[in-house]
Amino acid sequence: MNKVLLGYNGSLDSTLCIHWLKEHNDLEVIAHVVDLGLEMELDDLAEQAILSGALSTHFEDLTDSFCRHFVIPSLFANLATVDNDPLSTALGRPAICKSLIDTAKEIGAEFIAHGSKPDSDDNILFDNYLKTLAPGIKIIKPLEEWNLKTKEQKINYANKHGMSFNFDYSYDERSIDGNIWGQQIFKKSLDDTWASSARTNQYSSDADIVTPLPEQLIIEFRHGIPISLQNSKMPVKDIIKKLNAIGKKHEVGHLDVIGHKINNLKTRKIIKCPGATILSRAHQALECLTLDRPLLDFKAINTPMYRRLVSSGYWFTQYREVLDACFKQTQTHVSGEVKIELYNGQVNVIGRRSPLALSVETGEINTNRLQLFRSSHSNEKKK
Repeated sequence: MNKVLLGYNGSLDSTLCIHWLKEHNDLEVIAHVVDLGLEMELDDLAEQAILSGALSTHFEDLTDSFCRHFVIPSLFANLATVDNDPLSTALGRPAICKSLIDTAKEIGAEFIAHGSKPDSDDNILFDNYLKTLAPGIKIIKPLEEWNLKTKEQKINYANKHGMSFNFDYSYDERSIDGNIWGQQIFKKSLDDTWASSARTNQYSSDADIVTPLPEQLIIEFRHGIPISLQNSKMPVKDIIKKLNAIGKKHEVGHLDVIGHKINNLKTRKIIKCPGATILSRAHQALECLTLDRPLLDFKAINTPMYRRLVSSGYWFTQYREVLDACFKQTQTHVSGEVKIELYNGQVNVIGRRSPLALSVETGEINTNRLQLFRSSHSNEKKK
């Protein structure tokens, strides 16, 4: 029997896809779960997939790789400076698609399936990336073929086929997606753009853990990459996790935005990105101290183009590689420390320092920066 590798996240739609693929395509279903730092309950996901008819479940933890190869380039590009939205979900899609393709080749799966809604950006992003990485791969999209439009119809389908769940799918219909860099929520109630959005999800704060006191943080960067928090060196992913936890206590990074879908329609979404908000603000403050005006102007011009390629599904292109190389080059002198104060949802920069600052201190030009310029100029002359 042929195999299909299904991108699985435990949602009602992806869970129903397992049974539907077996029933309508006569395929062995392997559920593929990619962890990008949400710290999922993997045992529960595996149990639900098997209960729903999956032959097996395949897990891949790509948190570290995602931070190094996707989050850091987006930080260099100041991706979160527009609407403060770090595009965390769109950044995660190419990482997930590459994992799907690599795993499908490894296990000999002839098909790849995903549970994206037909009118969603995800449907376009997954198709673009999967076909780019493996032009000959056969893609199955159950949600484009079945007639299950409402939550009630989906629950009835599950009951009709005797499916059992270890997750509670009875809540208000909503879609929650994301990774370590942020989470986004779509809800039916958000279709009313005048309605107030409730602060409820994984990163929102419960009343008993919200702190009424301000908190100060010191973040150190080396060549644009965060390397320490509160004078403790740690990997990027650990810095982001700690900032997510700290930012949650101060209700930092709660965004209510109107997004632009690829098909030019508007959509309202709630974004939770405390770690991304704090790091982006600190990184930009250090750039203001260490980059000259032409470089800052260059970034301001090219950041919107980078956002467009990320949100439109052009990650695996030479265009993105060229922009990444340019943005990385701007980070040569972005080293130093930034002092941040968190209070009542606000992220305020209250201090910054760098041995490579473009400033005049005690009447003398920064000799560290001048020496670097001379060294660079000398190397160019030797070539």
